[in-house]
Amino acid sequence: MDSCSAESLGCGEPIAGSAVADADRLVCVEYRGHWERDVAGFALGGPARAALDACLARLPRTRLQFVRRTGPGVRHAADAPLAVFAATVGRAGRTYRAELGSLDALAALDLDRLFAGATGEARERPLFLVCTHGRRDACCARHGAAFYHALAAELGPDAVWESTHQGGHRYAATVLELPSGRHHGRLAPGDAAPFARAHAAGRLYALDRYRGRVGEPPAAQVAEAWLRADTGVLEHDAVRLLEVRADADGRHEVRLELAGREHRLTLVRRAGEGLRRASCGAEPEPWRRYAVVGH
Repeated sequence: MDSCSAESLGCGEPIAGSAVADADRLVCVEYRGHWERDVAGFALGGPARAALDACLARLPRTRLQFVRRTGPGVRHAADAPLAVFAATVGRAGRTYRAELGSLDALAALDLDRLFAGATGEARERPLFLVCTHGRRDACCARHGAAFYHALAAELGPDAVWESTHQGGHRYAATVLELPSGRHHGRLAPGDAAPFARAHAAGRLYALDRYRGRVGEPPAAQVAEAWLRADTGVLEHDAVRLLEVRADADGRHEVRLELAGREHRLTLVRRAGEGLRRASCGAEPEPWRRYAVVGH
């Protein structure tokens, strides 16, 4: 049986529009122990778990990721501090880093102040998270781990971290850039060097690897990818989302700005061909996509 990533690619499921839409903030906690299938199952002390849960409940559209670094050049002393990143996602997003003596110290960490930059240290370089969460899906272990090591060799181990599930196993390997929220997928080790070069030049990597920007509605992500493909514009922040509206019939109107000009796109949902599995452990199911029907 094919993997979910092979099935998704084989049935022609588009990658655009697949970035997580319901998160504007990420809390990334370094966890060097055994990774469980679900983040709720990670072993944390009661007060630390309660503090994280309270933060997620208090701050809407906030997502928790556990992260780690492995491989050449990564050494952890027994008493080495653990990193915590608080990232506000978007074009004006910021990432702040704090260090903890242990996971128990999460109970005393004021995440609201960390998000606001009132504590911790501002991170000036982008942070790249590659999903390697093999307990969640085999594709993330197989494709994610290989791409993680290849990208870390290009950008350095401090720039690239392994992460838990980012959504969309079938697009493995996936990499999420913070704080911009740009999300790529279907990456192989051979993509690492050109991916790094494109980023250094301020451009997106290939559009058939671009999932969209985290925090934006799927229809807006698809509209952005369509407009970029139509105009050939790959510069990181060249396209700006102005508005998304949906009518009662499910049609979406998306307003985008490119080079001072407004573009209005109309999108509808259509059925894809054949079946595919959302993850390797799931049952085959029909899928749907957004299609641009007006510009």
